[in-house]
Amino acid sequence: MIAQGVIPAGIRLLEKARAAYQEHGMSYDAAVIALDIAQGHLSLGHRDRVSSLITEILPVLRNLDVEKNVLSAFAHLRRAAQQEKLRWPASPPS
Repeated sequence: MIAQGVIPAGIRLLEKARAAYQEHGMSYDAAVIALDIAQGHLSLGHRDRVSSLITEILPVLRNLDVEKNVLSAFAHLRRAAQQEKLRWPASPPS
């Protein structure tokens, strides 16, 4: 839905999915979904929510020893949220 331009509805659905993964102890999957949620918030200009998600998820990704390309995409999201000039890439940089 986010890709179709219905960002708020897409965010709500992704937040439900993320909560379900968290309830089942699937922290990696919840963190990846949170990246999509952050992308939606970034599109809406909700920098504070993006920063909050980053602060919440980054320790999870580090503890799980996540691949560098995921952390690189995360860093790009942080820069975009701070500068509001960058757009989220279609796929994470490799």
